[in-house]
Amino acid sequence: MHRRLYFVLPDAGHARAAAADLRAAGLDDAHLHALA
Repeated sequence: MHRRLYFVLPDAGHARAAAADLRAAGLDDAHLHALA
């Protein structure tokens, strides 16, 4: 079962930092969804 995580972030810089942290934790880009 796959779960989706959605993030609402204040700006593109925070979105990039959060995505980098999630990638480092092993998440694939296909599973990342964010609004900035």
